[in-house]
Amino acid sequence: GREHIGSIINTLLLAYAGASMPLLLLFAVSNQSLATIANAELIAVEIVRTYRHAAAALHPLRDLVAERWLRQIALADPSLVGARELFPIDSTLQPQSLRESQPASARGVAADGSPIIAVFGAGVDLDIVPHAADTRALHDPDATLIIVMPQRNILAPVVAVADALVSPARFVNLELPY
Repeated sequence: GREHIGSIINTLLLAYAGASMPLLLLFAVSNQSLATIANAELIAVEIVRTYRHAAAALHPLRDLVAERWLRQIALADPSLVGARELFPIDSTLQPQSLRESQPASARGVAADGSPIIAVFGAGVDLDIVPHAADTRALHDPDATLIIVMPQRNILAPVVAVADALVSPARFVNLELPY
């Protein structure tokens, strides 16, 4: 029994490595640590996509980088946030790892043609409004600021801070599909 399971695991591992050989070779010649490669957004998105989808079982990866997942949903369908087009941009703060929760941002054009900055949060974050305002100031101070979060995380104190901005932000409800 145990030898059979071990054999199956080895076979699956070798099949996966064989299918991923070009990517593994690219990593090998890049002279970067495994942690650096795994934390690169391109690779992280693919790793997380494997474990995070509507039908995914509970898994620790399901709760990683939820903000980027929310942004990816809006990038695929910008109309969900009232935009005609959206493109990912850097925020003023960059997470040091996938475990660190930081809002993700996008820049785009609203349905009426005006510029927008969208900042995505997926948890209770009392600092999202200052972070969003800083991101707007960095990329386009005249853009409309939209903060995109699941409804359960849009709290009255956060909305009050957003309303107090010189150019207030508006909130858009967008749920994660889990």
